Amino acid sequence: MAEDAAGDSEILLITKGHPFEREPFFQLFDALPGVGWTHVEHPAAEALFSPAGAEPFDAFVLYDMPGIRFAPGGPDFPAPSAELRAGFGALLEAGQGFVFLHHALAGWPAWPEYGELIGGRFLYLPAEVRGEARLDSGYRHGVTHEVRCLLEHPVTVGVPDSFQITDELY
Repeated sequence: MAEDAAGDSEILLITKGHPFEREPFFQLFDALPGVGWTHVEHPAAEALFSPAGAEPFDAFVLYDMPGIRFAPGGPDFPAPSAELRAGFGALLEAGQGFVFLHHALAGWPAWPEYGELIGGRFLYLPAEVRGEARLDSGYRHGVTHEVRCLLEHPVTVGVPDSFQITDELY
């Protein structure tokens, strides 16, 4: 763990591959008491996916979308390097903390095990998942919808029972 003498924690914020509003995103982490953060983008972030590279950090927060190159003829899905796959596995075995936000679910489409590791997968094209044929995931931008809290949970304390939000839906 990277906890310092004052009890603060250090997180690594990993981005790239999807546009986002940088200032409010980073302000969110600035507002967390007792949490310091370092930001790195892909591909440089991949050098930290090893127990030695992760040493200074209590958790990795991924707000990224690696492994995709969008082109006029359609997307290209390069596979991650063997080193990255091995390093990711070593971090999981060592108990490294990970938080996957929003479009991180859409990363590494040519690496099916990644979806299994993070608990979900966005399909750009129809594909086989766990031995079954699946349609592409699809999405819509700028949809206003009603969000409802279905359960009481420490994460939802202070969140209204329902509210409207405009976002992209998957």
